Amino acid sequence: MPRGPEGVSEKIGAPHYSTPNHGTWLEDREQELNFPNNDPTVVILGAGHTGLEIAARLKYLGLPTLVIDKNPRVGDMWRHRYKSLCLHGTTWYNQTPYLPFPCTWPTYMPAPKLADWLESYAHFLELNVWTSSTITGTIWNEASKTWTINVNRGTSEKRVLTVRHLIFATGYGGHPVSPDIPGREIFKGVVVHSANFTSATDYPVKKAVVIGACNSGHDISQDFLDRGVDVTMYQRSSNYVVSQKAASMLLGEDFREGFPTELADMNNASWPGLVGRLFQQCKVAEVIATVDKELYDGLAKAGFKTNLGPYNAGIVPLVFGRSGGFHLNTRTGKHVISGDIKLKQGGAIVCFTEKGLKFEDGTELEADIVVFATGCGDHRDVMRDICGPEVASKVGEIWGMDEDGQLMGAWRDSGHEGLWFGIVTVLIEAIEEGILERSEVAF
Repeated sequence: MPRGPEGVSEKIGAPHYSTPNHGTWLEDREQELNFPNNDPTVVILGAGHTGLEIAARLKYLGLPTLVIDKNPRVGDMWRHRYKSLCLHGTTWYNQTPYLPFPCTWPTYMPAPKLADWLESYAHFLELNVWTSSTITGTIWNEASKTWTINVNRGTSEKRVLTVRHLIFATGYGGHPVSPDIPGREIFKGVVVHSANFTSATDYPVKKAVVIGACNSGHDISQDFLDRGVDVTMYQRSSNYVVSQKAASMLLGEDFREGFPTELADMNNASWPGLVGRLFQQCKVAEVIATVDKELYDGLAKAGFKTNLGPYNAGIVPLVFGRSGGFHLNTRTGKHVISGDIKLKQGGAIVCFTEKGLKFEDGTELEADIVVFATGCGDHRDVMRDICGPEVASKVGEIWGMDEDGQLMGAWRDSGHEGLWFGIVTVLIEAIEEGILERSEVAF
């Protein structure tokens, strides 16, 4: 039987659900969802991929868990991104527990398709999700080791919950970051961050400039090109580039059709971080010399600046270190190489002009729209907003590797008791079962 921590079995299979339910299921489900007479043990902020997976694991380990999301529907964080967005990782790399993707699923999921899946996933696994809801404040009680959480549920209901664990599952980055460029007020065109960009069809323009040359920058440039817009991508610094085929090799060849996800996860996580880095260094050099040689040669001729990633270890330290700084090439690279997507380099942006942007090298680019594909800030931004500076001062960096090659703050203690980032279900269950004392976790 599948198990959690030692002595704790997951509540799955016939032994747990063999009694017929005659007419009370709906009422029982409403009680579980609404928590009218009790509070959850765990509150998760964010009903995306990670938040729902954590909720599923905790539910079937027997811990009352509530997910809170500001959007009206589960999956809206994917529905409201730019329309051309398609996952760059394969379906098998993004697999969901208990309810895997059907064998009919595409290798690379369109964002709206994933959005609908997550909504169905929450429904069929009977996860407790409050949508259109926000956490307006939290207080940590040191004596009771609990959080007091103020929640606005919908437009009218206000709840105060007392919980033992608060998990942030709000995505890789924090608030959208746009450079402060002088003269924006005189620019006659449109300025938008990629986080708020939906589709090139929403902007009837002739010329576009996209600032940033990582995944979002390429996707949005491609979107403009597909709609006949004259688009220029501004590359501020070198990037690591990898094709989809090569990425599958680098991210773990076990994540493939027909190979059990549980074994792939185990194999992928079994290597110490520093040892894994050595393997990645060898793989990256081999991939660029073989699978991606034509891509790299073409980009070099086009003037696109590339690098090998931190420690010459490619995509893995970028994903887990800064969740950016790379481009996983699907089809846009060939248009950069051909010149269909123009490339701008050669100095920093000095200022906006009425018609576009002026650069340090004296050149100007005309634009009807400027899109900042410049990423998001610190992963702890949302936590600071909700928990305040005193709590935030105890929380260390979330992403990046420590001296032992392990993640700094995700999937482990964050630096503050009862506050977590990422999938930490076994740790939480072990604490709640008394198998692991809080003092044994290095806060």
